[in-house]
Amino acid sequence: MCKKNFIKLFTIISLITLIFIVYLIFNRGNIQITVLDGFSDSPLNGARVVIAETGEEFYTDKTGKTPIISVPIIPNIAHDLILFENTGTVTLLVYHNGYEPYALFYTNITNGFRNGPVIRLFPHGASGDEPFAVVEAPNKEWTKKILEKFDK
Repeated sequence: MCKKNFIKLFTIISLITLIFIVYLIFNRGNIQITVLDGFSDSPLNGARVVIAETGEEFYTDKTGKTPIISVPIIPNIAHDLILFENTGTVTLLVYHNGYEPYALFYTNITNGFRNGPVIRLFPHGASGDEPFAVVEAPNKEWTKKILEKFDK
């Protein structure tokens, strides 16, 4: 009997894992990131942008833009437990020679195309040699809905 239960549990876990993998493969959004110098707003050519969840790397061109990047829409389960959010998030890591590293957590991803975010990098020493760590606010519509949900 124990072996049958184990097989059932293994099968259920395998199916859930497969469904999640298929979801991540087909549920994607597109973003194009712009990287600028934080003081002059000049575009930074050759900045390296890493999507932490996938390990993929992209480089900016002379306009400071990455190519259009297809990224998985990874649901924010903590948000969904409070109020369903039809978006996902990824983590962006940005590097450029002579500049402090930059991490943007919870970058909003939706179906379709997002022109952004715009990342401003600052030269080494401008922040006391500390990397920049920023958290992007949730989608504005979701924010309005959650505020309304708990408004008395």
